[in-house]
Amino acid sequence: MDIITHTLSGVAVGSVLINTTNKSFSFKLGLLFFGAFGALLPDVDVISMWSGFDASFGQWFNLTLTGKEIYSAKLWYSHHAFFHSMAAAILITIFLALCLWLVTKHVHRAKNYTLRYFLNERWSWLFVFFGGYVIHLLEDMLTPSSSWGGVAFWWPSVQYAGGWGHIWWWNNYDVFLLVCGVIAFNLLWSFFRIRKPLKTYIAISIFVIGFLTSAFQVSQRDRNYNYTPTMRYRQLEQKSLEQQKAILGEDLFNAMQKLDRLIPVYF
Repeated sequence: MDIITHTLSGVAVGSVLINTTNKSFSFKLGLLFFGAFGALLPDVDVISMWSGFDASFGQWFNLTLTGKEIYSAKLWYSHHAFFHSMAAAILITIFLALCLWLVTKHVHRAKNYTLRYFLNERWSWLFVFFGGYVIHLLEDMLTPSSSWGGVAFWWPSVQYAGGWGHIWWWNNYDVFLLVCGVIAFNLLWSFFRIRKPLKTYIAISIFVIGFLTSAFQVSQRDRNYNYTPTMRYRQLEQKSLEQQKAILGEDLFNAMQKLDRLIPVYF
């Protein structure tokens, strides 16, 4: 799935949590930021496609494969490998917690600022980071199997999960709009002064409705987007666009196409 929808999915997780706290505006911004950061981070493994990868990382680590070969392989540092696993989600969340604690402790210059106290204060930042990270993995399971056969969700197991081909790599405009809807509704909802339990339940309900509606939309795709000898990459991409036009209607589809052309990354 495209990196924009991934990132906004993490923001959607954060938009739920801002309705559960009365803390400062900056704290709530932190929730949105760490949700986005968590949902973005798994794709750090696409660095092997960087044009300067072979001249930098390739030489530093004396790699025998080129960056493009690494990207499509099933090495632990390939795309959809370790960084697309629950192990990575857990380990990186722990690492982030330790880094944030040490930085905060240094800033406050407080020797008695314990890790336990930090976690009591900032657990929700770590929660949305982890939630955003996991949502990225689940979304990528819906994409074509390609050379990996899914994502290494249970790494270090060699069995990959997903690769179902229910959606194309990008131009899933319907899912993007649903994610944006969840964010918009929950951000708007956060300004209402309502009893905290009810406010939390409504925010969670908005997220669940958006998630289930997205799942329903994906389930209604009438094609499998995994590559076959008779169905080429560009053909499948065009089929995905045709399906989006059928789902959204011509006017909304054309508006999304204009937005797509304005964004300089695959979307």
